[in-house]
Amino acid sequence: PSLRMHCRSCTSGILAPLTRGLCLSPNFSLHDIMQESILILGVDSRVHTQRANRMATTILSLCLGALGIIGTTVLITSTGMVMWHYRGARIWSFRWQWRNWRLLQISAIATFFFMAMTASYGILDQPWAWLYLIIACKTGTWWLRCAINRRA
Repeated sequence: PSLRMHCRSCTSGILAPLTRGLCLSPNFSLHDIMQESILILGVDSRVHTQRANRMATTILSLCLGALGIIGTTVLITSTGMVMWHYRGARIWSFRWQWRNWRLLQISAIATFFFMAMTASYGILDQPWAWLYLIIACKTGTWWLRCAINRRA
C-alpha cells in the first residue's frame, strides 16, 4: 500500500490543504508508514549529508587557511619583537639568556601550532599538511637543539 491515498475526511473541508499529508487511513499499518518514511528520509538525508560534508570541508579549509596566515604572522611578529627588545644584549649576559628563553618558548608554541595545522590539513587530505609538517619539524628540531645546548 502507498501513503498517497487519502480518506474522504482529509480531502474535504476547510483544513484539507493542511491535513492532506497527515491523514492516516485505517488500511495502513504502522510498519508500512515507518518503512515509507525511512525510505524518504534515507534518500534525502544522504544527499543533504554529502552536500553538508563537502560544504563543511570547504569552509573549514578556508578557515584553516586564514588561521594559518594569522598564526604564522603572529609567531613571526612575536619573534621579531623579542629580537628587537633584546637587541643590545651581550653574549652570555642575563638579558641574552632571557632572550634565548623567550625564543625557546615561542619556538615551542610554534611547533605545537604547526603540528596542529598539519593534523587539521591532514584530516582534510590537503597538500598544505606537508608544508606545515616540514615547518613543524624545522621549528621542533631548532627548539630541541637549543634546549639540549642550554642544558649542556
